[in-house]
Amino acid sequence: MIHCTGGKDRTGFVTAIIQLFLGVHYESVMMDYLYSNERMGPKMKKIEKFIRLMSLYRIPPERIKPMLEVRRDYLEGVLNEIMKQYGIEQYLLKGCCIPLSCLEPL
Repeated sequence: MIHCTGGKDRTGFVTAIIQLFLGVHYESVMMDYLYSNERMGPKMKKIEKFIRLMSLYRIPPERIKPMLEVRRDYLEGVLNEIMKQYGIEQYLLKGCCIPLSCLEPL
């Protein structure tokens, strides 16, 4: 199980990398990532209201929203860079220094 408070940033990234390594289709991975907006939407709306209140309403919603939601370009940007530099398996081996023995099936 992979878990964090919001489940969208580090967790979303790690989950996407694992899914891609296991051969899950790219668009399916992206749909799973974007699903966080639906699942976390109500919680993030409360956080947005809290931030606005604490800023005495000086911070407009459009400045807060990018921090509280996931967007396709967030994940695509990092995945494109990983694919350009390494590819998924090489990223895990070289970029993350995960031993090959950990990536082989049991």
